[in-house]
Amino acid sequence: MQTSSVRRLLCVSFAVLVGGAAPAFAQEFKTATRLGGPTRFYTAVRTRAALQRMMKNNRASQGISTVLQTTNLSSLDSQIKQILTDADPSRLTEVDVAVGTTMQWMALRRNGRADVVRSIRWGGRRPFRAYQFTIDDMNRYYTFVVAQDCGNLALLSDEPSRERARQDAERAAREAAARAERERAEAAARAAKEKADAEAAARAAKEKADAEAKEKARLAAEQAERERQAAEAARVAAEEKARADALAAKLAKEKIDWFIAPLVGKERRFREGEAMGAAAAAAAATTLCSPLIGARVGPDIRMTPNARFAPAVGVAFNTRDGDNSSLFADAEIRRELAKGFIGAGVGVWDFNHSDWITPNVLVDFGVLLKEYANTNKLYFTGEGRLFPGRDNGLANNYQFWGGVRYIFR
Repeated sequence: MQTSSVRRLLCVSFAVLVGGAAPAFAQEFKTATRLGGPTRFYTAVRTRAALQRMMKNNRASQGISTVLQTTNLSSLDSQIKQILTDADPSRLTEVDVAVGTTMQWMALRRNGRADVVRSIRWGGRRPFRAYQFTIDDMNRYYTFVVAQDCGNLALLSDEPSRERARQDAERAAREAAARAERERAEAAARAAKEKADAEAAARAAKEKADAEAKEKARLAAEQAERERQAAEAARVAAEEKARADALAAKLAKEKIDWFIAPLVGKERRFREGEAMGAAAAAAAATTLCSPLIGARVGPDIRMTPNARFAPAVGVAFNTRDGDNSSLFADAEIRRELAKGFIGAGVGVWDFNHSDWITPNVLVDFGVLLKEYANTNKLYFTGEGRLFPGRDNGLANNYQFWGGVRYIFR
């Protein structure tokens, strides 16, 4: 082949030397001696940033696809472009391609179109710098280079998949190990069976001799268990009785506590004007709502561990009209909760005014604020009352207030 025709075929512009008329090797290689020129694939890419810029160039990217299609390697298109775009040093290394290195093909541009020239040997004066990367597709192991002087992509070598060979070797080793393990296990199983047969005969004789002794021991153990259970039942019964006695003693000791509850709130009451003058009776309708300050005090009697009966007496001072201040008495049953209580009861209001004595229905609640070391307790409490049977209905006859309740234990 003439030197000028080889120049036109190569993807780089270089001088071509043809080997002797009869080469000593089976495949004839074209020798390239210089990189760069009008048939280069791209411009110089001497930095990784320049290589990444090349991959962003649509003409270069499409050219690579054309070259891979020409060489029947389209399946590697996306991997090659990703490696060159990332320019990751862990995948893409810089190497010196030595003089005499052969390449299966190298990319070029003929009349501006991407193409390849095959069977190339580097015959320059010195090695050329290139980016090298490999791809193993589990069928073949490819080694590629991109010349830094011209951006030419070239395939250095194509060999059977190294990864597949490694996996095949590992699989063969595992299979051999598995066979060896199976043989070992079978031998061990045979030995174990022979030993087990011998031991089974010995055990049969021993078991027959031990049967009566075991039965005797079982009967003795059952008798001992019955005796232990009887003793345990007696112990549990004694403990239950002791706990019941202790609880009864505690309840007897704690049966009656005392409480006091300072409170503030309001009442809405309609008081008949029968014992009042005409002017006072007329004014009564305008003084239905009045602020209250008061207190309740009384015993707190335990009925059950969680139920209390609490009768009480109290006073409600009417801050708007002192003459309407009330003495009252009521009784409630309340249930103690983990952190408070709820209760309900009945009472009598205004028993210091014979004309206005009124029964009432009571509901209240408490939220535990503090429990003292001496078991005294302080609650936030709220109370509400309804006065049924009065003129103007329940909407004009109610009372509510809130405060604290202190229980002395």
